[in-house]
Amino acid sequence: MLQYDADAISNYGGENGVYIKQVNADGSDLASPDTWKPLGFIEKTTLRDKTADIDKDDETGNLAIRLQGVRKVDFEVICMQSSFDIIDFLRKDSRGNYYAACRDDGINSGNYQELFYPICMITNSYDYSTDDRIIPVTITSMINRSAITIPAVDLHADFHTSSDVLIQARDYYATVKTALS
Repeated sequence: MLQYDADAISNYGGENGVYIKQVNADGSDLASPDTWKPLGFIEKTTLRDKTADIDKDDETGNLAIRLQGVRKVDFEVICMQSSFDIIDFLRKDSRGNYYAACRDDGINSGNYQELFYPICMITNSYDYSTDDRIIPVTITSMINRSAITIPAVDLHADFHTSSDVLIQARDYYATVKTALS
C-alpha cells in the first residue's frame, strides 16, 4: 500500500552489490550452469525504468489520448575496480552473452531489498579514465516471455533472500524484500 514511510528514505543506495550469472537467451541455465559472481566493488547503481508516451491528437489538434509506448529497463553500475579481470570481462567475455543479475538495494523500510533481473545484456561501450579509475557499465534487462524462477539453492551466499525468486512473465525484474535477521 502506498503511504508515508520515513524508513524508506535513504541517504545511501544500500550495499551496492551487483552479481551476475551467465544464462541462455530465455533466462534458463546454461548446459553447464554458471555461478553468481560479484561485479567487484561498486560506487553506485542507477535504475532506469522508462516507458515512452505516445500522444494522439484529434482532428482539432487537441490531445485525445496518451498511450504507453516501448518500455526500456536498464541500470548503470559504477565499478570502482579497474582490474585486469573486470576490463577483460567487459572487453571480450560479456560480448553477445546473456546474464541474470542481482542488485542489492540495501535496507528499505526495515527490510533488505534486492532486485533480480532474469535476462540481461551488458553494454560493451564504456569510458575509462586513468584519473579516477572507475568504469561505468550499463546492464539492460530484456523482457521474459514466460515466468522465470531462480531456485533458492542457486542463490549466492551473499544474497539476503533464501527463498525461490519468481519473475513474472512479460516482466523485466522482480523486487524481493527480506526481513532483517
